[in-house]
Amino acid sequence: MFSPGYIKNTIKSLIPDSFLVHRLPSSAGNAVILTFDDGPDEKITPRILEQLEEYNVHAVFFVIGEKVAMFPNIFEMIVQRGHTIGNHTYSHHYKKIPSFKVYLRDIIRCQQIIEEKTGNKPILYRPPAGFISPITLLLARTQGLKTVLWSNEGGEWGVNKQDTASTIGNRLINTLQPRDIVLLHDNNEKVPFIMEMILPALKNRSIDLQHGVHAICP
Repeated sequence: MFSPGYIKNTIKSLIPDSFLVHRLPSSAGNAVILTFDDGPDEKITPRILEQLEEYNVHAVFFVIGEKVAMFPNIFEMIVQRGHTIGNHTYSHHYKKIPSFKVYLRDIIRCQQIIEEKTGNKPILYRPPAGFISPITLLLARTQGLKTVLWSNEGGEWGVNKQDTASTIGNRLINTLQPRDIVLLHDNNEKVPFIMEMILPALKNRSIDLQHGVHAICP
């Protein structure tokens, strides 16, 4: 009997990279991408940006359109620091999946506000809670978007939300591998403390935190 995790990973491996990415390709070498969901946040995002700058990290921020509208100055900080912007929908429907019409409209609204602020449309998309189906992948693709999931995560938002930042940080240090796409959240107060732990550890391992994004976003 196959485990649910095995089945899920097998299905993901069968989907073309032009539609879905959950790990960097072998050509990425020892690169790792840090990705941040659910921002921008007026308190936590600036702290994370300072940490990324200190360690010369190029990250991907999957932003919520409503929060871009709410905190335009913080969003501008992300853009000015040269990080890649991804679409995380406008409203972040999480507990209840909306109709496909509403789902598509939410993706488009997020595309529009990001383009309005930056002059460019994102090409990377992450669905709320990582929920995917053939339809959601196709809807994202109609907007020129590649869906990006993750191969490792802090879990501070859900599966490990009861754990301390120290526990999460140590777990990431022990499990992170080259080519991982790491999920964290820049609206969670634990994340700056997690970053304090993992950034020097990854630097000591000579992990490339600068160029991995080019492997999925050429």
